[in-house]
Amino acid sequence: MVNRPRVRLVHMLPEVPEYQERPQIEQLREFWRSDTLRIAALVGIGGTGKTALVRRFLEELPGSAIVNPKVAKRADLSPPDGLFVWSFYSAPYVEEFFTEAFKFIRSCAPANVTLPELEEPRRATVFMVEEALRKVPMRFLFVLDGLEKVQSEGREGEEVGSLIDFPLKQFLTRIAEGCGNTKLLITSRYPLPDLERYRELFKDEMTLREHSPSFESIEDLDRLEPYEDPGLECEIDPAVDLLRALGVRGSDTELKQIADRFDRHALTVDLVGRWMKEFADGEATRVDEIPPLEEAARGLKGQGEEAEKISCHMERILRAFRERLSPGEVALLECLSVLRVPMPAKFLMHVFRHAPANTIDAVASLTDEQLLDAFRRLSLLGLIYRELDSRNIEWFGMHPVVRERFYTGLRYASELHYTIGDFLATITHQFQDRGTDNFSDLLLLDELIYHTVRSGQPRTAFFIYWTRTLRYPKLGRKLGAFFVGLKMLQTFDELPSLLNNESEKLGDKELGHLANEQGLFAQNVGRLREAAQLFSEAILRAKRAHDWQNVCIILQSLVTVWLALGLLNKACETAGESLSVAETLSDDKKREASLALRGAANAYKGHVEEAYSDFGAAENYEEPHTFGVLDDPGIRTLPGWLGVYHAWLLFRLGLVREAILKLHANGIISGELGENHALARVSLLLAEIHVASGYLTAALKPLQSGLNWGLSRGDLETFIWGQLVRARMSLAKGDFGKACQALHDGLVNARECGYGLYWIDLQVAKGQWELACGRQLREGRELPPELEIWTPQRWFERAEASALRALNGQLKDSGDPAPQPDLPENQLAMLGARHPECGYAWGEGDALHLLGEV
Repeated sequence: MVNRPRVRLVHMLPEVPEYQERPQIEQLREFWRSDTLRIAALVGIGGTGKTALVRRFLEELPGSAIVNPKVAKRADLSPPDGLFVWSFYSAPYVEEFFTEAFKFIRSCAPANVTLPELEEPRRATVFMVEEALRKVPMRFLFVLDGLEKVQSEGREGEEVGSLIDFPLKQFLTRIAEGCGNTKLLITSRYPLPDLERYRELFKDEMTLREHSPSFESIEDLDRLEPYEDPGLECEIDPAVDLLRALGVRGSDTELKQIADRFDRHALTVDLVGRWMKEFADGEATRVDEIPPLEEAARGLKGQGEEAEKISCHMERILRAFRERLSPGEVALLECLSVLRVPMPAKFLMHVFRHAPANTIDAVASLTDEQLLDAFRRLSLLGLIYRELDSRNIEWFGMHPVVRERFYTGLRYASELHYTIGDFLATITHQFQDRGTDNFSDLLLLDELIYHTVRSGQPRTAFFIYWTRTLRYPKLGRKLGAFFVGLKMLQTFDELPSLLNNESEKLGDKELGHLANEQGLFAQNVGRLREAAQLFSEAILRAKRAHDWQNVCIILQSLVTVWLALGLLNKACETAGESLSVAETLSDDKKREASLALRGAANAYKGHVEEAYSDFGAAENYEEPHTFGVLDDPGIRTLPGWLGVYHAWLLFRLGLVREAILKLHANGIISGELGENHALARVSLLLAEIHVASGYLTAALKPLQSGLNWGLSRGDLETFIWGQLVRARMSLAKGDFGKACQALHDGLVNARECGYGLYWIDLQVAKGQWELACGRQLREGRELPPELEIWTPQRWFERAEASALRALNGQLKDSGDPAPQPDLPENQLAMLGARHPECGYAWGEGDALHLLGEV
């Protein structure tokens, strides 16, 4: 019996009936055959046929379930064990991608592999997907279409094409490094700088072992150029073949001239051919009937001179269509251009029936059947595309390039946005003041907020966000929908210049709330520098609005970011400012939190007396907790994260019993309040204390509890801390292989996101692991085969370098330790414990102790 490949086509790639062979298809075949290449990216400006190439490859790939009667499955291509197709054009949601990918991998898992259930509203995270790929030994092919939807356009401080969301970047880099047995096929308008290092020989982060290139970027896609076919021993011109397939008649020379006139851009040539067939009887000699462009066309964003030229050609052919289509058909195209994602036909018909009369008079009299016929005709003309879902429901959307051209300059865009938003508001009204746990409903709310802002109603959109999503406490802490929350809030970054009315203008108070919310989400997904900027903006706006309660709260949030970054002087200063505001407000709860945060900053700096004093003063605001035990004097403990900071100091001072008692009390309180994010951190510190005390069995349960929460929620700080504890536990057990994996995962995430204190602690732990590996070999004992790479002396040298990184920091663009601790920040990838802006006393002490052992 032959096992059939598992296939999950979350989104169908549009059919391309007039596809013409291109040389890049052979590169895709070679990519699939390669033993070393893991990722291939088709990169080019919009409309160059990237998705069409991928579709054709899947049509000829055995077992793909994408069938074209005209295309034979190739016997020289092996079928994948599993195929997963996702389009970011249709669903630009990272959490949803990871969730569907995890469900797919889980459905493929053999009986002897156990993966956790995923029940709504829980979403999968990148950590869960990575773990699943490691456990399920199958050869998967993942297709990611339209990756540019989640790449940077090159905003200030960002590289064009860099991945906006760190978990997605982590997923791609893990695949490039060999996670599981998986290949990725990507299409994007932008290059992928995050993967550049994998185009050449690259070294493993921990062992420095060299690996073959694992990433290939296929970038020569912009033109349908002629090429020599070695098998047929003749020239093939895909542009000429495309025009012929579309019904354009003429000599090869005439068709070549048409292709050259439009710079052989795949989508433009396709539209030119369709226009000529429909409006010029397919005669090549009538190409001049396509009107010339009288004014400079608007360029495509951030794509340079070549794209500007293609943009002019695209503008020209689309204007030619406008002149020949009926007013109703033009109105349908304009309406579709307002939508970011494909929509079912019934939804579109509702929009047309309820849009303001002055926008689509031309289609008001059409029946539903006539509207459907018009949609189908436009899809045959190549101006929109049609999809059938698993329930046989028709969906219609636009190619991004065509959408941009029709949307730019649309006179009544705000009215259409209003109509769509009004309809979405009616079906999401039920979430008012209670929110929703359903992820699909959150995506509807995201669309509602987008259309409401674009219709000139930002205040109404703010009210919807505030009352129907229930903000960060529900979206973030409960659901873990960090990226959906960020996406909703980023809609407010570009507020419309024309408001529906003056009352829709957002004031400093609302804008401060939005910046604070965005900062909380950014902090959770590891974008610490961005979170710091957002909190700083929120503080300024709250001060302008004289909203001192929120000034104090946001200052406290900013302290936690400075602590995570390892900028302890800033943390101490900001905590002091927060305390001053709390004193002015005479608010005991805010005094308590501000004192505890200042205590944490002082604790990390080694200012023990000041820290002890701050924590003691903060704890005085708490009543003793007896937990219902009669005659028990009780125990005072700070709640949540604040109590974890305090217990950490007690542990480092050797007051282990007191630290454990406070953590147990904190865990009970956090559990009763449903503060699972705090409970996870309590568990991790308990595990760390048990490992340090040599009680490895006792450490196992709290470590798994804390780490599982971080894995399931995508909380990066919890995950990084969990890897640090896991590495120490593995090292204590003598499991050098598991320690290596944990250190790798922890260090990469800490460095990429900027978790400074964890990075220092992980460097020390890495040095301890390297020292232990060297001693193991020196004493004549074996290491795991993958670690049999150096002499004992070389291991000791590596340990010394790790200790120096922890002390002095790491140079930018180099893995080397900085030669001195006080180099300017712009010369360092990460600060060391002795840097003047850091001053992490415990990290310095641990690193010096390691140096002494080496």
